[in-house]
Amino acid sequence: MNSSFKCLILILLIKVFISAESTGQPVVFSKKFHDGRQKILVNSGWEFLPNNDEEEWISVNLPHTWNNLDPFDDEEGYHRGEHWYRKTLKLNDEWQSRKLFLHFEGANQVASVYINGKFIGEHIGGYSAFTLEITDHVDWASSENMIAVSVDNSHNPEIPPLSVGYALYGGIYRDVYLLVTDPVHFDLNDHASQGFYISTPGLGHKNSEIHINGTVCNGGEPDDFLVKAIIRDADGKEVLRQGSQLELDTGRNQFRLIFDKLKNPHLWSPEDPYLYSLELSIHINGLVRDKVAADFGLRYFSFHPTKGFSLNGMPYKIKGTNRHQDYKNLGSALSNEIHYDDLKNIKEMGCNFVRLAHYPQDPAVLEAADKLGLLVWEEIPLVNYITETEDFSNNCVRMIKEMIRQHFNHPSVIIWGSMNEILLWSKDGERIRKHEDIAYLQNVRKLASKLDETIRQEDPHRYSAMAIHSSNDYFINDIAQIPMILGFNLYHGWYSGKFGGFSNQLLKIHNRNPELIIFMSEYGAGSDQHLESSNPERFDFTGRYQILYHESHLKQINKLDFLGGTAIWNQFDFSQPQIGGSIPHLNQKGMVSWDRKNKDAYYFYRSNWNHEPQTYIASRDWQKRIGLSDDTAKQILTRGITVYSNSGPVELFQDGISMGVQTPDEISKTSWMIPLHQGMNQLKAISFENSLSGDSLQISCKIFPQDFSNLLDTLTYLRINVGSNAQYLDSNEKLWMEDKPYNPGNYGYLDGTRKVADRHLVITHTNNEPLYYSYLDGVSAYRIDLPGGRYMIELHFLEAEYMKDETRQFHIKINNKIRSRDFSLAGNTESSRAVTTSFEVSITGNEGLTLSFESIKGKPVLHGISINKISP
Repeated sequence: MNSSFKCLILILLIKVFISAESTGQPVVFSKKFHDGRQKILVNSGWEFLPNNDEEEWISVNLPHTWNNLDPFDDEEGYHRGEHWYRKTLKLNDEWQSRKLFLHFEGANQVASVYINGKFIGEHIGGYSAFTLEITDHVDWASSENMIAVSVDNSHNPEIPPLSVGYALYGGIYRDVYLLVTDPVHFDLNDHASQGFYISTPGLGHKNSEIHINGTVCNGGEPDDFLVKAIIRDADGKEVLRQGSQLELDTGRNQFRLIFDKLKNPHLWSPEDPYLYSLELSIHINGLVRDKVAADFGLRYFSFHPTKGFSLNGMPYKIKGTNRHQDYKNLGSALSNEIHYDDLKNIKEMGCNFVRLAHYPQDPAVLEAADKLGLLVWEEIPLVNYITETEDFSNNCVRMIKEMIRQHFNHPSVIIWGSMNEILLWSKDGERIRKHEDIAYLQNVRKLASKLDETIRQEDPHRYSAMAIHSSNDYFINDIAQIPMILGFNLYHGWYSGKFGGFSNQLLKIHNRNPELIIFMSEYGAGSDQHLESSNPERFDFTGRYQILYHESHLKQINKLDFLGGTAIWNQFDFSQPQIGGSIPHLNQKGMVSWDRKNKDAYYFYRSNWNHEPQTYIASRDWQKRIGLSDDTAKQILTRGITVYSNSGPVELFQDGISMGVQTPDEISKTSWMIPLHQGMNQLKAISFENSLSGDSLQISCKIFPQDFSNLLDTLTYLRINVGSNAQYLDSNEKLWMEDKPYNPGNYGYLDGTRKVADRHLVITHTNNEPLYYSYLDGVSAYRIDLPGGRYMIELHFLEAEYMKDETRQFHIKINNKIRSRDFSLAGNTESSRAVTTSFEVSITGNEGLTLSFESIKGKPVLHGISINKISP
């Protein structure tokens, strides 16, 4: 926003504040003081200026983002710019002797805060909290005060992230609080931390030494003060008490408390997330001036290059996942309840670890990890490449300090991360395979060293980490050796290679660098719950392929004892604007869909990682099926059915008939080949060892005979997902059959090459994007042996490549008659825009349907065929 317009907005805000007819509804706070401090949620009653038009303020509540929908429409890009929020506060007279602060848990990504038109502070970075004192800026004469906040999520070369594989939502998308304190209070301006830090050096099973370091701020005269700390167990029973009498100077005063050793401490772990509570208070002349509280846990841990991870003195297998913070239709503006539910979902899958990628997340996330029992790797949003300036470096260092100080007291956190795939892009923001710019690499190494050093200085009791992609540049340029833990983001069998490649790669790295602590920080494959196949392939986005991928990877992971840990990419599908695939703008590697529906892969891990009994028929994502009969005499589909069970041998029943007993393998998997029949198939799996562990499922089948002439007058529709090995369940719950070469009697292509669209191609102008993701390239003929009758034939096309100097142009023929002359895709439509054309066709006798595509320019393409019978 230009400066003149910003001034206009500020003038407007001041006018609104002065006016008795204020459009903002005042919020009156009348809660009495308790021990010197109040923390008041101020999420309601805000107004937002959507188009920077001073006449169009709209009412909103926080958390709020203006990007919850627009990254996912057909318009290229999404809005990144500056917007305004405002809110009117009505103050209590009793607060005049107090200190007032505004605490923002997060605003993306530059926030400028004003009180009654006066600028009081700015915060840079969208993923950390910040606190601003407003004591000297409020107007007690009028009681009503206007908070105005400018929030700007524009690209800024001095602020990470510079490039993101997720939506950079704008707005005040986390909670905001008004803090009212005594002039003597625990520090609120130490990077928006709690003002005190709990550490446990020398912790063991028999006793624990607990240290508390902090700062007391004095806005009044010098005096003596007592800092008192009480530790209670989970039942509220006092177990330790400590106090220290100190001189209180004006300004900031450091203090340190060292407790006597706590005998036989109850240690925190994911299996037993036991929390003690700390109550910390300031006393002057017998009066409590400020009081704060925090839960904390006692645990000790270590990583070893060959032995992996140990927790509380015992070897411990880290079983983890990654988490992004957004949610369908909500963007990043999530309630604390949703944050908690997400962590609960992770825990119930059997994980004991979560990497918070790629930024510090809501305080509710860390609190949930503490209470549920999840170890945490948290990192700053420094991804892909850097800007070689002092400002950029300083912003990164400050983000490290904010993250660590704000979340220092959480027992769940064991790793602080500094960078992710920082050599994936060049300094110019372009994807690159090998770096040749030595000066740039030296600057990356310099920044990496600076950030790692900052982590170790801020918190010597935890580990520093960096996640890298498959590039030798990290080792050649001595970047990989900087962090204490090196995370590898490997996608063998998805972006390249085969499933088994990742363990071989990690073994080679381990053998060459035996001193490295190696962590598998990302691995995964995408899936779309609308696509399934009995013959899955890489990049087909079927749930079957995702499951095969994870089955293979888990087998390999279980054999790599030197690994510090592993983390699936990702727990939840998340927004990734301007990326293609079967669902544009979405990264689909989640164990759970974007609207939080568990995929079959989720239950695969749950059977392996959660010790609670489970038997699960892994076909929730494929309960509706279609296909050609396997038998010429009977209408059946002989298909594989997988059951995951951690409860011993399993018996599978189809319509009450036993299909036999199977014993789960080392990854809890059992499989049967069963004949699915037309209509509804009732499946039931029963565990022999646990009668409570069982599952039932209905699978409905639409089966076509191998010879379409047997359909006579019963054929009413036929849909083919051309070029794809996958069946597709569309947005109207209609099934599309997988494609295949032509066989006399039914359907198929006579030529052409099966392809999928480039993963960066964003499919537009359709609700059936998966249909257009796959196609036949260079097709000249397609044959369907339809019985006689009148049909509506609908053909689906997309320009699936970036055409620059040429266009695709071809005639469309139906049974040798030209029905569309010089049909042009690239010439008449936008690239990646779905196109449909329809024809009414009469078929007589046994002529069937032959679709022909005669090339004029370029290769003809075809993405889908829909046939509806009009009459006999």
